[in-house]
Amino acid sequence: MKRTLVVALAVSVLAACATAPIEPPGSAGVVRAQGATTRLVLLDGDAAGRELTWSGYPQDTTGVDPASERAVRALCGADPEPVKAAAGVAELAGLFLRPVVALIVGTVDKAIQAELDAYVAAYSASTLTERFYAATDPEIVLGSTCFRFSRTDGAVTALDLVGQLRLAEDGGALMIRPLRLYFAEAKARGDVVGLAVSLKAEAVWLDSASRKTEKTFDVTVLKEARRTGAPSVTYYVAPEAPQGEAAFIPVKLPPWTRRTAHTGATGNVTLTLTVAEAGNTPSHLKTFAAIFSDKQDDLSKLIAKALEPVLGLQ
Repeated sequence: MKRTLVVALAVSVLAACATAPIEPPGSAGVVRAQGATTRLVLLDGDAAGRELTWSGYPQDTTGVDPASERAVRALCGADPEPVKAAAGVAELAGLFLRPVVALIVGTVDKAIQAELDAYVAAYSASTLTERFYAATDPEIVLGSTCFRFSRTDGAVTALDLVGQLRLAEDGGALMIRPLRLYFAEAKARGDVVGLAVSLKAEAVWLDSASRKTEKTFDVTVLKEARRTGAPSVTYYVAPEAPQGEAAFIPVKLPPWTRRTAHTGATGNVTLTLTVAEAGNTPSHLKTFAAIFSDKQDDLSKLIAKALEPVLGLQ
C-alpha cells in the first residue's frame, strides 16, 4: 500500500515579546531561550568602540587578523585600536526561533523525525529604534554605521556577525554588507553546515496624519558553508582596500515621518536578523532542499538558501 508523504515546517517560538523598548544605537535586543542567547545591536562610533574587540577569541581560533580587525572598527566609526569591551548586556525583548521539520508518513518512526529535525536550525533577534536616521533634512544621515548579531550557548560565543550600513553615493538607497563573521559552534548537526543570514526592516511612520507600516526590505546578506569543530574568523574587507571585498547590497531606505519643525533624529524601524543553518546529512539533504524550496514563507526560503552552499549550489 502506497503511503503519502506529508512534509510540514513548524516554527516554535521559544521566547517572544509583543513589543520592544525604543533604543538608541548601541543598545541591544537580547533573547534567551533553552540556554542560548541571541543579540542584535546597532552601532555608531562610540558603541562600535565598546563592542568591537578581538581580545576574547579562543586561542585555537583560525583566521584572526589584527589589521582586518582595525579595518572593521574603522568602517564602523570606531578608533582602530580596541578598548576593553563593556561588561554585561541589557535584557530587552526579542525573538528566538527553532524550526521543527515534521515528517508524517503513516505511523512514522519518531526517532527518524527527531534525526531529521537535528539537521536544520534557525534563530533570530530584533531591535527597535526611533533613531534610524540622525537627520533627514537637509540631507539624510544614518543613525548607525554598523550592526552586530551574536549567539551564545551558555558562556560560549557560538556565532558573531558584524555588518556595515551606509548610504548610496546619491543618497537614494541603503547599502548593506557583512564585515566579519566569527563561527565556533552550529546548532544544526553536521560536520559541514550551510549558513544563510537575512536582515529585515519594518518601518512605522506618519503620512498626512495617517499611520503607515511597511516591510521595507528582507534581504540575504550572507550565504556560505562552514566546517564545524574549530572556531574561525572570516573577514569580508581587505585591510589595504576596506571599501573592496564583499559587495554592498542596495535596499530601499525605510520611510520616516516628515518633520518640518526641526531636523532631529527620526525613523521608527525594527530590524530583525535571522540565521538559518542546514547540516550535511548523508542521505536526506536533497529532499530537504526540495521541501524548503517549494515553500513560500520567509524562513523556509532562508533555510533553502542555507542548504545551497552545502550542496554546492551557490
